[in-house]
Amino acid sequence: MKTLASYLKKLPPAERAAIAEGARQKINSLRLQQVREAAGLTQEQVAQRMGVTQASLSRLEHRPDVKLSNIRKYIEAVGGRLEVSVVMPRRSTRRVAFNGKQRTGANVRQAMRRISLVSA
Repeated sequence: MKTLASYLKKLPPAERAAIAEGARQKINSLRLQQVREAAGLTQEQVAQRMGVTQASLSRLEHRPDVKLSNIRKYIEAVGGRLEVSVVMPRRSTRRVAFNGKQRTGANVRQAMRRISLVSA
């Protein structure tokens, strides 16, 4: 019996990339849908709160790339508040011993800092 991994390995790279992208899109669409369902709301109810049709809301839930402003409206329509975090590497020029040798900060694993953005 073939495993999925062995089947995918035999596919051309472009086809594997298309499959991976399709999977990402499906996972992203499920996330918005799960938020709505966790709030106990139907597509029709959220669409009404957003001032769009149910069909438009369905397309939004299944779209692979959604504008941040639309995500904010969606989250607010289900009763939430959108918060976005940006994770940036901390820049370091200090010298650190690494495997017995002195290295500059550019060669050292960088600590990350998180910046939170909250919708008004």
